[in-house]
Amino acid sequence: RCRTFFGRADVISSLSQLAAVGRGGGVRCVHGTSGAGKTSAMSVLAVSGKKQHYHTVVFRACGTSVSSSSAMGLMSSICRQLELRFGIERSSPTVDFDDQVSYFHQCLNLAT
Repeated sequence: RCRTFFGRADVISSLSQLAAVGRGGGVRCVHGTSGAGKTSAMSVLAVSGKKQHYHTVVFRACGTSVSSSSAMGLMSSICRQLELRFGIERSSPTVDFDDQVSYFHQCLNLAT
């Protein structure tokens, strides 16, 4: 999506400033109406973050795939990214929602 993104320098600048403030941990949420360009803007920011050598960029566009359409799928996907990035070894797959939430928080704590 970021290949076809153009304009909106003010939005990208604001998001970049928020990302810089969030170094060392933090969550940001971008919301708006359908078709407003949220996914495209965040894609540009994620690529920019990697180029600026942020330690880790975790980006998910909720609802754009089967695995991102449920809380369990999103948490599993983010945990897998953090496991690979930080060498976290998972003892067993998580199938219970409450266990997944707990493991998700463990991964976030290890990553910050």
